[in-house]
Formats: sequence, C-alpha cells, structure tokens
Amino acid sequence: MSIEQPNFTPQFEKKNEIKEAEKQRTYAEVQAEVSSFQKQFGEMQSEIRKTLELGQIPDDEYEKVQLRRKLVEEKYGQLIEEFTTSMQREAEINRTRYENDFLTTLPPERRKLIENQIREIYNSHPLWHGTGKSRYTSIGASKYEGIDHGKEITQVLRKILQEGIVPAYDPYAEQSIGTPKSTSLTKQRMLARAFSDVSLAKGDELKFTYGATLYWHSLLLLRQEKLEEILQGKPSTTKQTQLWINDTNNETIIMDGSDVIETLRKTRSTIKDNFPVIFGIDPIKIVTKDLKKIDISAETEIRSIEPIPVAAFTHIEVPWKNLEEVEALLKELNIDLPVIPIEEGERWMSYHKVQ
Repeated sequence: MSIEQPNFTPQFEKKNEIKEAEKQRTYAEVQAEVSSFQKQFGEMQSEIRKTLELGQIPDDEYEKVQLRRKLVEEKYGQLIEEFTTSMQREAEINRTRYENDFLTTLPPERRKLIENQIREIYNSHPLWHGTGKSRYTSIGASKYEGIDHGKEITQVLRKILQEGIVPAYDPYAEQSIGTPKSTSLTKQRMLARAFSDVSLAKGDELKFTYGATLYWHSLLLLRQEKLEEILQGKPSTTKQTQLWINDTNNETIIMDGSDVIETLRKTRSTIKDNFPVIFGIDPIKIVTKDLKKIDISAETEIRSIEPIPVAAFTHIEVPWKNLEEVEALLKELNIDLPVIPIEEGERWMSYHKVQ
C-alpha cells in the first residue's frame, strides 16, 4: 500500500465535526492527565499486590481488592483510549501540515523511492533497536556502573557500523534471560522510536511524529505489572532510570519519589548535534530470547545475546536533517544500507495506525 499523500479533507475542516471537536479535550490536556494518573496507578497497583501477597484474606476483602484492581484498570484503559483518539486527531493535522509545507518541496522521484523502501522493509516485519548518534562514556563496562561526563563522547552510530551491535550489561536481562549481557530489541517500531527520543538534542524536533514519547511508553510498557516502582519513583528504579538518562543528558536529576514519567517525557540530549537512530534488523539473521522471568511481554521486548552484525540490518532511520550526514558516513565505511527519514516512518505508521 502506497503512503503517497491521499485525497482527504482533514478532520479540522469537516464542518459537520466542528462542534464535536470543540467538546473534545486536546492531546496536550489528555497527556497531562495520563502523566499525573500514572503515578497514582503505580501506587494503587503496589498496594493491591501487597494486600494479595499477605496470603489468606477473607473472601469479602479479596472481592474488594479485585474490584479496586478492576476499577483502576478501567480508569487507565479509558484514559489510554482518549489519549489514542486525541493523538490520532492531532497526528492527522500535523501530518497534513508536514506533507503540505515540507514534502511538497521535495522531488517526486525522491519521495517515491523512500515510500517504496518503507513499504518493502516494514512489510517484512523487522525487529527494531532505538539508540542515538552519540552518548556519554561509561565509567565501567556499561552505563549501569556510572557515566563519566568528562570523558570523550562515545560515537555510538559509527561504532555500531564498524562493529555491529555488541551486547552490553543490563540488570533486566540478568533477571529475565539469565545472562548479564544482551541487546534489547522490539517488534514494535514505535517503542524503538520512543527509546531513541532521548538522543534528540535539546532544542531539536522531528518534522513529524506519530504520537509523543509518553504515549508509546504508556500504551506499550507502563500498564504492565511490576513496573509500578518506576511509576512511583522508588529508589531502586530511580537510580537505574537516572543512569539511563545520564547516558545522553548531563543535567536532568531524578529525585526519589519524583514524577519519573514526566521527567522522561521531557528529557532530551545535552550532547551537541546528537540525534536519534533506529535500526531495522532481520530476525532471520540473528538469535533472540524472549523475556520470561519478568512481566514484560515478548511482544514488547526480546533480547539478543550475540553481536548483531551490520549484515543483519535492514536499514537505518534518522531525522531528515541528518540524512546526508549518515549517508556520507556509510559511504566512508563502504556500507550499502538504505537510510530512511524517521519522519517518513512516522508517516507510514500514522496512515496504517499500527505499532
């Protein structure tokens, strides 16, 4: 299916929907409520679990606990449904603006080539890995041992193109697949994009995105059980989240008990000229393991415990503004690999309304 600009009238121009649209809350308003509710959601989930872990409890108390769990889930579900509706409404408006103001300035043959590449690659269902051009250097073997912001910046993209994606230490992998080193992959492109967002340099923005970072984290990650400690800002996870942020940002500080989700939503890289990178990976060319020992669905995240060679990459996605830079790097390293604008991947996803 082509992703060329279709003939349609944007929702905001449909006269018979104006009154209804006026009653609907904006995407920003719903996003703010979701961010606020998530911490409450984590606290309630934690309280419910602690009650159930006490062992034998009276039937009437058990019924109350299960009813509360149901109400909490329903409330979150309603918020996410409204979040989705408002996100898609805003995405349609922004996509039309992006197509009219930017894409129309490009040669038709260039647009057609990119659209054909996306259609072929996305329909092959690759795995995805989100990262960035650069990161601050770790003190030890991984970022979980600490970050030294005074050391020379690590050129992640160049290193990957020279060595492949090499497994690194991750405490979650140690818990879930029994090995300390792995590479995190996902079947959901939008989750890979959300993780790559922290590499977008402060002040920079993509020309078009299909949903904000918070939306995809909320939809694909944060409703899963045993992640409520992240939502509550518990010390055990605050420290790990801080190290994760410090990988690309040397200013943001997360305090215990703070709104971690809101902080993550706003975090951008303090490394000058940094930008997000998404790799597509052919699942046939690598060996993966599902995460089974913690409650993260294999549909959301899987792991590779062996190095992923460049030969297994289907393509690279970077922002429009960084396309020529990456194409020049590939030429320098004598690597033949499609480079696709992240924004065009976002456009494809928005038309197909898939994850």
